[in-house]
Amino acid sequence: MKTLYDILEVSKTASIEEIKRAYRRLALKYHPDVNKGKDTVQKFKEVVHAYEILSDAKKRAEYDRTMGNGSSYKQSGEHEKKQQQKQKSKTESKEQYFYMQNGIKHGPFSLEHVQNLFLEENTLILKLGEKAWQKIQDREEFEEFWIPTIPTFWNVAYESAVEKTEKLKIQLVETIEKLKEMLKILFKRLVFAIVLFAIVIPLVAIIISIFKSFTNDSTSVPVATPVETVAPVATNSLTPTSSPTPLCTFQECFFKEKCLAKPEHAFCITESTTDAWQCEKGYFDTGKECVKEFTGGMFRGKNYGTITSSTTGRVWLDRNLGADRVCQSTTDEQCYGEYYEWNENFKKTDGTGVCPNGFHIPTEAELSAENIKNAQDAFKKLKIPLAGYRDYSYSGGLLIDVGSLALLWSSTPSDLYPYVLLVPLEYNPLSDNLYYDYNIKNALSLRCVQ
Repeated sequence: MKTLYDILEVSKTASIEEIKRAYRRLALKYHPDVNKGKDTVQKFKEVVHAYEILSDAKKRAEYDRTMGNGSSYKQSGEHEKKQQQKQKSKTESKEQYFYMQNGIKHGPFSLEHVQNLFLEENTLILKLGEKAWQKIQDREEFEEFWIPTIPTFWNVAYESAVEKTEKLKIQLVETIEKLKEMLKILFKRLVFAIVLFAIVIPLVAIIISIFKSFTNDSTSVPVATPVETVAPVATNSLTPTSSPTPLCTFQECFFKEKCLAKPEHAFCITESTTDAWQCEKGYFDTGKECVKEFTGGMFRGKNYGTITSSTTGRVWLDRNLGADRVCQSTTDEQCYGEYYEWNENFKKTDGTGVCPNGFHIPTEAELSAENIKNAQDAFKKLKIPLAGYRDYSYSGGLLIDVGSLALLWSSTPSDLYPYVLLVPLEYNPLSDNLYYDYNIKNALSLRCVQ
């Protein structure tokens, strides 16, 4: 048989708080308006009745005693007997009141008996419990008593959850704003540090360099001092005197008793009488800085590669300047390239002339070292085509000798005109010298060398 503890799904040693929690959970579970099951009303009544007994310490103790005798509190004969006595007491109380109003003060319903009846333990609690139970049994009062509490409970819980959520949102927004401010401050400090480093460090280095230069260049005014006559001392060797070496920074190189600024991608030469520093591998010296050498790629809208001469080992561009592709033959028109009039920019190697960084128009000596004899030799070694030239001296810029002659400018001027490499279709042993000075009004092909 089920006990009241089984109905509330708690142990016999459960505390009053555990009983209350179990009651709230089961009351919501079996509430007739929430659960439309067949036995919902009956289960709900059982839960209310069990809570009414177990939530009261005296009633619970009395119920535990009856359970100890092996009987159920609700179903035992003793419980029915007590209920009958209580009902009888109610009737007697009403009759005693009637008798007292009519002057009856003795008998089974005397005033003394009534007083003893009201002094009985749990009388008032039982009456209140019966009245409450009677109201719960009435459907209309039941709805008025329970139904209004449910939405109130859920509304309170929902409002509490919404309020907490809003507070969390506000805290999150405040935290994000604080983080943004911290990041802004950190970024400003970082920028300030970078600017300070970029400005102050070079400035300090310049000031130190100027100060050292001023110290080394300054001369002191001689002061007249008495001269003592000292006997000469015989020595076997001479002790040389050396001037103090200035302390250069890591951005400077010591050269000819001075500290000279060292460009990026360069290293100092300790034993040299001509240069203070030398560019790293892959960079070439423009006289002022070290510029990364061109190793192939786009240059002025054309995609160039490189070719290494089998004669000298020098690196050349793989085609004439302005050519669309590497020559497929000596008469491949797509590799003829552009025609240029000679100018001083041919000597530049920093990319501001006509050649990429690290390349220049070859000198007469560099062209001569390739030992080119005829058209087939030029094509085999450097892929040079027979592009001819544009004649501006007499024909107003017409192409001359296309397919039979190649002319390449050098950067070496002669007394009258610059030298050029003249490549004929066939080698002429009677004319061994293929290098001539040529009229600068004409436009010839260009090939760049590293």
